[in-house]
Amino acid sequence: MEQSLEQRIAQMLERCEDLILASIDGEGFPRPVPMCKIHSAGINEIWVSTGADSVKVAQFRKNPKAGLCYFEKGRSMVMTGLVKIVTDDKKRKE
Repeated sequence: MEQSLEQRIAQMLERCEDLILASIDGEGFPRPVPMCKIHSAGINEIWVSTGADSVKVAQFRKNPKAGLCYFEKGRSMVMTGLVKIVTDDKKRKE
């Protein structure tokens, strides 16, 4: 059976270790930064880790809109969505 586009995109994301995550700065410009992916579940849940006092976190607190790009062997995927900052220590340690 042929896979759906969403399934193929999710599988590519699962294999990728690195991605680019873009926040929006105070002047409305994107601020892309390389990140290491910790976990993904399909295409709607992607986990990365950064310091709670980082510029990214401050920007996402003001504006949760994000851009995400990941890539593999000359192919790339670009998505947009909203960032949720997880502060629950139990959930973060999972």
